Amino acid sequence: MPPKNKKEEEAARLAEEERKRQLEEQLRQEEERKYGCGRYRTNMGLPISQYIINEVFHLEDASILIKEYLCKILERNHCEKLRDIDIEIAGEQLINDFSACQDFGFNGDQALIFINMMFLVYINQHEKFGKLVEGGLTRGKSLQGDRKLFQQLLSQHSTDGQGCHKVFVAKQLQPIIDYIEKGYLSHWLLLHQAHSHNQRPLEIQVDLQIELPLPQPSLEDHTYYKPIVTDDTQSFKKTEMEEQEVEYHEPTDEELLDSVIMNAIQDKLSLAQQELETRLKDRQVEIESKLQEMAAALTKKKK
Repeated sequence: MPPKNKKEEEAARLAEEERKRQLEEQLRQEEERKYGCGRYRTNMGLPISQYIINEVFHLEDASILIKEYLCKILERNHCEKLRDIDIEIAGEQLINDFSACQDFGFNGDQALIFINMMFLVYINQHEKFGKLVEGGLTRGKSLQGDRKLFQQLLSQHSTDGQGCHKVFVAKQLQPIIDYIEKGYLSHWLLLHQAHSHNQRPLEIQVDLQIELPLPQPSLEDHTYYKPIVTDDTQSFKKTEMEEQEVEYHEPTDEELLDSVIMNAIQDKLSLAQQELETRLKDRQVEIESKLQEMAAALTKKKK
């Protein structure tokens, strides 16, 4: 081939640079599609992308890929305090959330909102997750704070109005509430003690010795005080005929949401806390008994 002149060499160089720029842009767009933390129309953060939900969860090696995905998005968001065990625990929780999502039959926006809602509650106020936490607030994690965020996000995506968008209907709310109670809030202490120790939740359960204060129940939860009706107020009592004539009001999704969330979460959380306290106390008694046996054995050897 004859040697290229300067114009041809310059054109080839520019063409190669353009090809590299296009390739870099394609890679950037692909990385953003996979690992970018976008926002839903309600302004809720979406740290778990549509890509991971649609393409990764279904694979056989999903558990490995999900942990790699978490490492990538945490690296992009400068979450530098996390250890390997933190990634393991968060990945396992995400897999549980996706299994529940499949059981509920959620697809599209419902799957996207459900999984991200669970993950946002999980990392809520968690200092190790840095910039992924909504608003950047990491003032200290609490069970009450996680409950409050869950109620807020569920309400925001099951009603219509300013800042809201109805994704879930009334009949889907109770299964979601049941899941977060059993799959997250009921073992909240174990899960977040594990972030402070280099152990998994099941391992730390053996060593965990903590007194769990039970919330004081309000009288309104147990007793309904009816006014005493005297002869002078008999005229205010409705007869059976009048009560039958009252038009039945079909409760709206919003009314069902308020009663379902407030009653179901409060009742089930109290029950879960009582059960956990009982297990922890039983374990503490067992440990103390073993320590006494060991002390007695040592004393016997010295004699």
